[in-house]
Amino acid sequence: MGLSKLIVAVGLAVSVPLGTPSEPLKTMDEIKRWRLAVNGDWVDLKLSSYEHAGRPLDTTLFLAAEDGTSATKARDQAEVIARVLKEMPTLGYEPAHLETIVFPLEGSDVEREANLAVSKSGKWKDCLRICPKTK
Repeated sequence: MGLSKLIVAVGLAVSVPLGTPSEPLKTMDEIKRWRLAVNGDWVDLKLSSYEHAGRPLDTTLFLAAEDGTSATKARDQAEVIARVLKEMPTLGYEPAHLETIVFPLEGSDVEREANLAVSKSGKWKDCLRICPKTK
């Protein structure tokens, strides 16, 4: 997608009404939050459902380190995800309905490999040119 198409798409998205004044903007429906210790660091997690979209059993999990970056090791991420998956049935949700797991790439041990894959992708490599890392 070219920059001009991106600007038009963003402009259209911003100009479309997001609901009536009496109807608040619907977002993910939060089920539970956790703050778990892993190897001396804290990881914050939030489990949410897609109930607002008519799919109340489907869920998503967001996790980030205390400072908002990624839990740096994939094995640390796997450890906290396993804890949540084990608890999900007690909350009335099945792990099989977990649709997405979201975590920041910055600072993770998969950041380099993800950037390499994006740079080799015909579809996504323009993101590196249009949205360069600002650090």
